[in-house]
Amino acid sequence: MTMTVAVDANGRVVSIIEVVRGLGCKCRCIECDETVIARKGQQRIHHFSHASQKIPCEVTPESFLHRYAKQVVKESLGLQLPPQPGHVPDSEDQSSWWDFESVKEEVWMGDFRLDLIAELSDGPLLIEFACTSFVLDEKQVRIERAGIRAIEIDLSGLCVQPSSEGMLGLKNAILHDTDLKRWLYPLAPAIDLVCESPLSFTETIVEYDRIPKFPERVRFTIQGLWVDLRVLEHGSVVLRSVAYSPLIVDLLKRLARQYSGHYVAKYRNWMFPSWARGLLQQALEALADSDNSIPAQALTLRHDEPLVNGAQLGISRYLDGRLVLKQYQTGHAPACLPTGEFRIRHFGTDLDCETLEGFFEASAVELLCVEVLQIQGQADFVYKVRR
Repeated sequence: MTMTVAVDANGRVVSIIEVVRGLGCKCRCIECDETVIARKGQQRIHHFSHASQKIPCEVTPESFLHRYAKQVVKESLGLQLPPQPGHVPDSEDQSSWWDFESVKEEVWMGDFRLDLIAELSDGPLLIEFACTSFVLDEKQVRIERAGIRAIEIDLSGLCVQPSSEGMLGLKNAILHDTDLKRWLYPLAPAIDLVCESPLSFTETIVEYDRIPKFPERVRFTIQGLWVDLRVLEHGSVVLRSVAYSPLIVDLLKRLARQYSGHYVAKYRNWMFPSWARGLLQQALEALADSDNSIPAQALTLRHDEPLVNGAQLGISRYLDGRLVLKQYQTGHAPACLPTGEFRIRHFGTDLDCETLEGFFEASAVELLCVEVLQIQGQADFVYKVRR
């Protein structure tokens, strides 16, 4: 995205169409937080620019959508939700509007953080937004242990258009489109279904649970790791990474956004509709044939293994930042790190950067700069450090 959105003096995300021209808009850049000017002339497309005249920031749709979605729910104090598992709808319309008494943002619950917590008369509702990072096993387990109602809203397929109609359409989708929402807790009960119509996503999971034997798998080797493709008896396609890798997880997320897939926490796999089989197979075959990827050994070390030297982490390219942080937390770093200059890649947005940078400072590992890395159109960050 170009700089057509910014943050106003009240901390709200606003479009260029909503503000007055010049510095009078009193806005800041949504990416770097610098003061911006609303450029609304006669010749060029209206946009924001930095008052310092530095080059424009690239506003990622993910950062805008995540922030805007939280704002929309907080201001609307409600959401249209699909029926809660275990509850039978009392009307032909399966969905219902839930009114909130209040909404709090970025709230910690023990050792995990929620995007929003909505308070209702009968208890709280936890709300997570997914653009590139969906709720996976670890967080799902924590939510289930908390025993509090929780939903996830998938923003990954929404189109961002900085016009009055586009912003209104985006708001309506966030609030009212129940196809974007799935219950994280409570989970749907595993019951026998009798249905003559095509299976829904929830029914597919139940049917999957009744299948005594999997069909033959097709196995692909990507980044040195195995990814299995299976076709279930009713036609749905399942992808599963045999070993955990942040890079493979990112790949599966991208395929899910492209081909209407969903993560099924119960089975730790990704489920796709039957029509996506050929497309998925083509995509995986193309990736398996590529030899220009990052070495898999940098991603597959167990977190409880001490590192003997930098070669174990694939030093020819990048160290995995999460593994480095784990080694600090277990007392193996910095001794296990290489000497001289090397690079540490974030591999997504889950890295606790503040804690890792604190370890750098305390252990005399010098943070030289932060680089931006583009991988297949996706931005990631890399620490350049020296020990």
